[in-house]
Amino acid sequence: MLKLESHCRILEELVGSRLVEGKREACEVTLSDLGYTRYKVVVEPGEEEKVKVYVDVPCFEVVKPYLDCDDPKAIEPEPGYHLGYLCDEASDVEKMSYLRRDLLGAPFRRAFDALARGDTSKVEPLELPWRPTEAVYLVAGNDPANPNHWDRLIVVYAVFPAASVVRRG
Repeated sequence: MLKLESHCRILEELVGSRLVEGKREACEVTLSDLGYTRYKVVVEPGEEEKVKVYVDVPCFEVVKPYLDCDDPKAIEPEPGYHLGYLCDEASDVEKMSYLRRDLLGAPFRRAFDALARGDTSKVEPLELPWRPTEAVYLVAGNDPANPNHWDRLIVVYAVFPAASVVRRG
């Protein structure tokens, strides 16, 4: 059985065991989730109270303009990764486990904030290719009866099947 969750349980357990449960030992672990997001967890020898987490999101360049880059826990990412974080307290465990969700959700958060204000006219159309065969499109919409009233968002989830799957009967 496949259990889909909005957070990365392996990352949560890996970081949590080192910050909360007291497993203070050096390590370097690379992992990936079903969304093709790669993580690297590093604990340096002699700095066992600090856990560095690096993340590589396939569609990072698309979500980058929507991110709040003033995170005090941000560190320089290692080559091949887009972001880096220094975790040194228990509250960082949950934040790291939801990192992919928060990164990919940033454009949606901004669009839904505009919708809550009642004006989606400035929401730019967005294509978010989050897996090689899947994408999400986000487009602002207006009321057909009142074209100047931008009061809706259209979200389309698209799946592009492999050519071998598409067959004619």
